[in-house]
Amino acid sequence: MALFHSLAMGWKFVWVFFCLCPLVFLPGAGQACTLWAAAGVSVVGEGTMIAKNRDWVPDHRQKMEWISPKGGYRYVGLVAVGSEFPGLRAGVNEKGLVVVTASPPRYLEKNRHLPREKGLIRKILIRCKNVQEAVSHGEWFVGPRFMMMADAQEVVSVEIGLKGQFKVQRTQAGVLSHTNHYLEPEFCPLNPDKPYVSSRERLEQIQQFLSSKKSFDLSDYRTISQSQHNGPDNSIWRTGSSPRATRTLATWIVHQPFSGKAVLYVRLANPGEEIEEKQYFLPDLFDGKEKL
Repeated sequence: MALFHSLAMGWKFVWVFFCLCPLVFLPGAGQACTLWAAAGVSVVGEGTMIAKNRDWVPDHRQKMEWISPKGGYRYVGLVAVGSEFPGLRAGVNEKGLVVVTASPPRYLEKNRHLPREKGLIRKILIRCKNVQEAVSHGEWFVGPRFMMMADAQEVVSVEIGLKGQFKVQRTQAGVLSHTNHYLEPEFCPLNPDKPYVSSRERLEQIQQFLSSKKSFDLSDYRTISQSQHNGPDNSIWRTGSSPRATRTLATWIVHQPFSGKAVLYVRLANPGEEIEEKQYFLPDLFDGKEKL
């Protein structure tokens, strides 16, 4: 089941070239992320599981925050601080709605003239209790980016193009994955015609992983999130080929089983610090039984 707002007619005459060309990927190493999720029979014991490896240049720190807004749902978030682009990068609210994002092609992200919905992750977490509510707010999907969301029943992937066009893929019994280039044929013209090896290779790796088994548990997700089998710049967990190169700074995984407590797993790799791994039961966090 999908929601789609089509691109202008002019794109239809050029998308074939862009989609079939093997080198149509993002320019430069740049900022990036890898997103993947599973639902239903694709999760051991059923339920849902969603993950994000956050990649960026190592010029800042990240921290976990517990937010209790007025007139909205409470949420726990992964926040970037001290960078050129600070803010919320992933979150889960008290109703179990999880939101993660990935960067679009860099030339689109750097274009300050494009209209964008500011604070989109925060808005969704505060105002929506499940995936259905979130995707019903198509008016919020403004500004190029990629998103994944999950609740206890389903997972969705959202590609947002220009001028309010977007497409949603959703499943209650399957897997989804995304990196940093557009996958939908109608959006392929937005991918510049320059090679971006990392986005392509990370997508291939995560898709191979998701096709390797019928169902996955949290341990499987943790293992693949730390994979370095494809070198410093093209692996799922990137270490960077130079001190200033883009690398993986965090892993964020939320597992919501059909029965039992939902779990949040976080791995932080702040520059100059020891890697820190934490795991929480989400009900206990929101009930005050656990602290960040």
